[in-house]
Amino acid sequence: MIIALIFTSSVVPAMASENDEIDNNINEVVYTMNEYEGILSEIEEINIKLVTNGKNVQNMKRAVELAQHRDGFISYIYDLKKLSDIELEAMNFNASQINAIKYFDGSDHMARAASATMNCSYSRTSYSYNSTTDKTYVTMQATYSWSGSPYIKSVDQAGVAMAGSIAQFAYSSASCVIAYPSTGTITQYNPTISLMAGVRFDVTSCDGNGAMFTSCVVTYSGVAQGHVTVMAIGAAYAHKTVAFILNGGLSISTSGNSISFGVTPTYSYDLMINVSKSYY
Repeated sequence: MIIALIFTSSVVPAMASENDEIDNNINEVVYTMNEYEGILSEIEEINIKLVTNGKNVQNMKRAVELAQHRDGFISYIYDLKKLSDIELEAMNFNASQINAIKYFDGSDHMARAASATMNCSYSRTSYSYNSTTDKTYVTMQATYSWSGSPYIKSVDQAGVAMAGSIAQFAYSSASCVIAYPSTGTITQYNPTISLMAGVRFDVTSCDGNGAMFTSCVVTYSGVAQGHVTVMAIGAAYAHKTVAFILNGGLSISTSGNSISFGVTPTYSYDLMINVSKSYY
């Protein structure tokens, strides 16, 4: 199962004179994705397919799997209900989530309120154009964090992308810094590179003690030929139940100022949630 939490792709004015660096960073909370809401969205989608496309084997199997995911999530919240407030706070649940867990009654409404959420913000941290080389240099950063501890805990993927008005950005460098509450901070420098689009990192969602990361920060630098005056940046997070997918996972592509994120599974009956919003 993969839950692809696809965040905003923003078009960014990048006006700068020759050799200028500008500090018009964009840094905003892009999206907050509710884990349980994602499961319900997929259940609604498969129910529509069962009506419009008929009850074929594939749709029926997917409906059964999604129902199992929902039941498993409900059981997970009932297990959390047995914990103390202090224990739930240690799992990074906020006061509102803890209240929903303590008064959980099995309903979808209370499950949404108790569910862990993934939060993402991103920014363009530097921009410059060099007239001598006729190249544009850009660095962006995306920060991901969990509020609460999700039902699904595995190796996820975090990705970022940038696109240019007159040219696409080639990979220059990237890093991923993950902070865990009990085992400290690790840094990765081995991204999967999407040609002229962006990068993605495999992210272990919880440490050896079962604690979710407190933050995951992906930094990506790219270079484009020419003076790029308008560009786009974007971020995505793929939340999945399996630790490894051969030739699959989060995909990134660009066309002009358009950035597209998706999930490419190599097995059947995946849960995929695609959420996007744009600012111009």
